[in-house]
Amino acid sequence: MRTAVRSLMLMLLLAAPLKAAEELSPMSLPAPVLIRVPTNGGVYHGVGPGEKLEYKVVGPVKLEVVIRQRLAEGSPGKPLTVDALGDGVPFMQIKVEGNIEEGGAILDLVGGLPSTATPAILDVPAGEHIVALVPRAGSPQLIVNVRVASAAAPLPLSTTPPAVVAATAPAPTPAPKPAPPPAASPAPAAAAPVVEENVWDEPSAPASAPAVASATTDPDTFDIDEEDEPSSPMMSGAPVAATPATPSPAKAEKAEKPEKVKAEKVDSLDNDGLSLLVGARLGLGAAPAANHATRYLGLEVRMPLTDNLSLAGSVGRYTLRNDAELAIQPAIGGAEAQTSAQLDWRTKVRPLEVAALYSFDLTGDINGYVGAGLSTIWSTRLDAEEKIGGLSLGTVWSVGADVPVGPGLLVPSASMNTGRRGYENTSSEGDEARERLRTTRLNLAYFYSF
Repeated sequence: MRTAVRSLMLMLLLAAPLKAAEELSPMSLPAPVLIRVPTNGGVYHGVGPGEKLEYKVVGPVKLEVVIRQRLAEGSPGKPLTVDALGDGVPFMQIKVEGNIEEGGAILDLVGGLPSTATPAILDVPAGEHIVALVPRAGSPQLIVNVRVASAAAPLPLSTTPPAVVAATAPAPTPAPKPAPPPAASPAPAAAAPVVEENVWDEPSAPASAPAVASATTDPDTFDIDEEDEPSSPMMSGAPVAATPATPSPAKAEKAEKPEKVKAEKVDSLDNDGLSLLVGARLGLGAAPAANHATRYLGLEVRMPLTDNLSLAGSVGRYTLRNDAELAIQPAIGGAEAQTSAQLDWRTKVRPLEVAALYSFDLTGDINGYVGAGLSTIWSTRLDAEEKIGGLSLGTVWSVGADVPVGPGLLVPSASMNTGRRGYENTSSEGDEARERLRTTRLNLAYFYSF
């Protein structure tokens, strides 16, 4: 089924107008996304968070970029930002709107509706460059169309011969020689001696810099005598703009050097390489089996699966500490005895957690999420006499928000870990007493993309 759909898409693309030849394809050659929209159609390619579209471009050239969001039916999106990179350096931010395109549709297996088009112009300087479009973390899938800006419209055909203005360098004589009059216009009698001088065949005159002539006018439209036809290559049958005879060396050197485009420095989440988010997490909370606050420190990795679903894995550590003073009944007979005893033990807990996270829009660029998963817990009980360790299973629950800050994401959250473990203690019935390892804490993490 997938093969048939791709074949149909290819046939439709081959039948597109000739202007599609101006469109650029990404270097990775992903499958195109076929859409139906009233305006700004063409061949689109999809890109999601953690991905990028790269184009090899030889400048100087202007690129026309059209970006749309893939939206669910009846659910408009929110504005988001796409970073444009030139040779790996951010130089432009493109704001993409989230309004649904009226009458639009996305014709692939994923489906959805396209948002209204967001056009942008990218100026690429001279030389070979790699231009990349990178959506930020938390963005839905985008569809992108890139094409080379069209050339200027050709000049209309004329029914009369145009005037030809030739620019020549000054002759060695003190007086400069004037340019010849238009070929099709008869010269006045008084100016005949000047016109008779053959400027095109003058051997002593240095060759002038040829002006750029338009080749859009048909030379067969005119009737030019071979005797009057100049030998200059500018005689192409189109108007030629007059230029200075001999430009100064300083201006010529300046014209040959292309202007350098200074890249605008922007803070962006660069999803270059693997689509992974790596961060560190700090937490502070409480546990029923401890009478001191628990402090958590861990590392976490996220891998996006879809626009809203991602997989998270983490490893960390925290300590359950309990020290209390227990009262002891005095000895019978009135003799003084010890009236208290100190209970002091610690349980070091190292959970390895795997959870699924579902994200949703909160406001602006901020996304909320809820998560649930399982954990494998290695815990060790330390007291004054012995050290007991072992494995147990538990669960993890979390809720938080992803806030873009600087080049990454600041993630405040609340979480709860559950689990039980026996440490060779017995209950009053003689069974093994399984102690709770549950903690509830507030966390703060920072993630960066690699």
